[in-house]
Amino acid sequence: MIGNDECLTASKSGNNMEMCMHHILSCSFPIIHEEIYPCSTRCFNNCRCNFLSDNHHTSKIFWVTIKYVYKLNFRNDEGVPFAYWANIKECKNICIFVDNIGKADLKRPFPQRDRAIFELLYGCGLRVSELVGLSLDDVDLDERWLRVLGKGSKERMSPIGQNALVALKSYLANRHALSGEKAVFVNYKGTRISSRAVHHLAKFYGSMLLDDSSVHPHEFRHSFATHLLNAGADLRAIQELLGHSSLSTTQIYTKVAIEDLERVYQKSHPKA
Repeated sequence: MIGNDECLTASKSGNNMEMCMHHILSCSFPIIHEEIYPCSTRCFNNCRCNFLSDNHHTSKIFWVTIKYVYKLNFRNDEGVPFAYWANIKECKNICIFVDNIGKADLKRPFPQRDRAIFELLYGCGLRVSELVGLSLDDVDLDERWLRVLGKGSKERMSPIGQNALVALKSYLANRHALSGEKAVFVNYKGTRISSRAVHHLAKFYGSMLLDDSSVHPHEFRHSFATHLLNAGADLRAIQELLGHSSLSTTQIYTKVAIEDLERVYQKSHPKA
């Protein structure tokens, strides 16, 4: 395994793409039980930060490489489950983010739609692809259920929380879509909104409301699972709500929860 200094040297070298492939493959893994050694992760994060500050094409090569390595090791496409990477927003910040969409003087064209989007992302733990793929027939407002089509065309039922239900009803009452358009969430053209548009919304509202332009829509899904786990929810139930095919994928969040508890202990206990 190569060290931090070699990762930094590699990421700053001229031939970034080739060095990216070589050093990411050599320094970021071994993997044991879906965890990465902390020393490897530090090397990896150094490499990642330098590559992501480079040009767009190099960044794209970086993530393609990671996806390739990840598939070699895990054989699924849930997303890279690095416990040390998990960017879990505090519940307070989630509430600030969601509650102020539509209330803050941001002069957005569709504040009700935006509010409903993030209420569902956090309240139902949806992937962005699942959210934008929702059609009107998938929503049962009376019974408070969503029919969600997940990865691998796996269908699941997801309950709608009260806050998400109120936001969704408010949006649907003023939804402006083209005639015959079945998508729940539409763009300014009246057609189905794209995943990229949701990413832009997360970045915009994160910057305006939390002073954090790095907010990613998938963080709401992570926060959904972690906050449920911290409140005592059963891991199997969380697995079903997230639509994970394997419990081992859901167990990533137990690692994050334990690390949170350790931080609280170290910070609060006089004999820690």
